[in-house]
Amino acid sequence: MDNRSGKLVPGMYAVVTFPPGPGGRQPLMVSGDAVVIRNDRTTIAKVVDGRVHLQPVTIGRDFGGVVEILTGLQVGDVIVTNVTDDVVEGAEVQLHFTKAPEQEEQEPQPHQSDPSQDSPKPSQSESKS
Repeated sequence: MDNRSGKLVPGMYAVVTFPPGPGGRQPLMVSGDAVVIRNDRTTIAKVVDGRVHLQPVTIGRDFGGVVEILTGLQVGDVIVTNVTDDVVEGAEVQLHFTKAPEQEEQEPQPHQSDPSQDSPKPSQSESKS
């Protein structure tokens, strides 16, 4: 790198984020609470046909509250976000969908309240991708 002006000095550093290249996709991000480690295997409790399936995954970067999933999940998969020891392979579950905070901010708010629309409607949780 050309540094004739001397703007770069030893000890300087920068944090750089590269966007995905053309045709690339954003990494799949899930809540860190969704990651389950059992029997030395990293898994995520995925819901398939109303039952839990402990899906093996490969984790990429850990950002604290969220982690990057490299393999094992697809965008749109329904996952259990708060997994306890009671959650086991094949357990039957009832789904209660929530919205991610960024989904709630993007939805337009109605100007007038319609009593028929006051009850919450389920929506699929979305993994960041």
